[in-house]
Amino acid sequence: MITAAVANPRSSASPTCFELTLTPVFNHTADLSALAVHQRLTNYAFAQDEDVLSLLVDLGGVDMGYVAADGPTVSDAEGAIELVDRFESTVLTSTRIWKTLRPTVGDIEVVYTALPRPVSAATRTGPSLDFRLDQGGLIGSGMGFLALPPDREGGEVSATISVDLSGHQRDVSAAWTYGGGEGVVQIEGETVFGRIANTFWAVGPVKSLESPSSSAKLNDFNMYWFGEPPFDPFELGSRLGTVFAEMRSFFRDTGDTYRIFLRHNPFPGSLTGTALHRSFMHGYDDSERAYPPTLQDREAVLVHEMVHNWVSLEGAESLSSENWYSEGLADYYAVLLRYRLGLLDPREYLEEVNRRLVGYYTSPAVAWSWEHLLEATWLISHAQEMPYARGFAMGLKVNGLIRRASGGAASLDDLVVTLVARLQRGERHGLREYLDLLTDVLHDEELPTALVDDMKAGELQIPSEDCLDPLPFHTRLVSQQLEVFELGFAEKALLAGNHTIEGLVAGSRAELAGLRNGDRVHMLYGSAYHHAKGNFEARLTLEVQRVGWEPFVVDFWPRSRERALAYMFVEVEDEL
Repeated sequence: MITAAVANPRSSASPTCFELTLTPVFNHTADLSALAVHQRLTNYAFAQDEDVLSLLVDLGGVDMGYVAADGPTVSDAEGAIELVDRFESTVLTSTRIWKTLRPTVGDIEVVYTALPRPVSAATRTGPSLDFRLDQGGLIGSGMGFLALPPDREGGEVSATISVDLSGHQRDVSAAWTYGGGEGVVQIEGETVFGRIANTFWAVGPVKSLESPSSSAKLNDFNMYWFGEPPFDPFELGSRLGTVFAEMRSFFRDTGDTYRIFLRHNPFPGSLTGTALHRSFMHGYDDSERAYPPTLQDREAVLVHEMVHNWVSLEGAESLSSENWYSEGLADYYAVLLRYRLGLLDPREYLEEVNRRLVGYYTSPAVAWSWEHLLEATWLISHAQEMPYARGFAMGLKVNGLIRRASGGAASLDDLVVTLVARLQRGERHGLREYLDLLTDVLHDEELPTALVDDMKAGELQIPSEDCLDPLPFHTRLVSQQLEVFELGFAEKALLAGNHTIEGLVAGSRAELAGLRNGDRVHMLYGSAYHHAKGNFEARLTLEVQRVGWEPFVVDFWPRSRERALAYMFVEVEDEL
């Protein structure tokens, strides 16, 4: 049994107590099919018409929050409580909320069965937060299946969470963000219910790479998965464990365990990932068996997600706020730290920087306003990816500004590490603090705010000559006119549904290569589309099925004839 006690650091004579027990449910063929959820609340009363539970049912186009038809059922000292549910939506989320029709009395019990999300080859990829079946196990985030009470400001909660594995003779174990295997983990903090939701879980025939009990770094870094991935998880985990140790040192980390969860995507979803508190989910698909990504490509994704553990701004959980910082600098440090650790040689480092810059400058969304990006973020992948690219380019730009203003005595590292320290001390670490720190180092009251405002307005971010880490050769920033990325048809044909070509652009390279509306297409590997955006010379190869034709292959360069101004670094001969 895995048990974790979660307590508010402030004590009281009668704190609110919360017990959550999860029990595996097996179907008639003895396969793991669901989780039985049981909750008990003590000293946590609700008034009539007050919201009792909430559960995300959609986030960024990913449906989640499946429960059996008879639940949840809620009762207290006076018996069953009648609930009424409703749905509330924002641009990015939809939430199911239950309210009570009478005041509650005494202890409250909640019972329901959490069901996995149905997925198939036609499912569109998105945030890895849904709860689903994977190779005999159940895996996903807490927000994907846990209907939880609301956090109350200043409320004190002591929570006990357990996975009941007793009575099961099968090879069933469990792991989650706060625990793996047998044992007890103590954590403290406020907003307990939000913290419980903000975790990853795996229940079933879990395989793992864990620090041995004799290790001085017990539970520093662990990894969990089901089945047999198309790569060696032990080799990958060992390598990432070394990277994580160095990252902890760089960010002066004071936290505890870090856990990675791996899962298979039955749809095009290679090299995907989503980070939560001190953990993340990494997805792979079947195409990786025939077309395995390079180690550097996989590491870039995984290290990016690990950086999220430290690099964030308060209020930056969605595109509507400041994720140019969290996503852009996660890309920035995923490149920079791998170079500093020797995982990239100098020319590979330069190539990684240029690849991201090319993807940024040649994106159709390069000049879109922040509001436009928000509206389109889960409709068009270019909009979803632009905060990463724009934030990366701005990171280079700001690093150069800081170096020049400080005479080389400071860099972006100093600003970021200061914000990380504030995060770990529980102090404010939002946009205001970022701007204040930047104002201090640049000795300019107006420039930092103008930088952020211009970036959000879509102004081109141009790095300076001196923004790179030291290299054993000279470089120069040059400008070029490069062809803008153009797929040539609606991208959903590659990402979801029945993969049928629609919206073919007349005269596009896709059309000239032979594609037609109504063709059904298949990418040879799941990350091909994303790869082509940043790799300027990359081509797309698609297997095509057309009614009345034998299957054939189409290969084309996904670039338009329109060109855009782009900047990149080139190696130059030493000047005499």
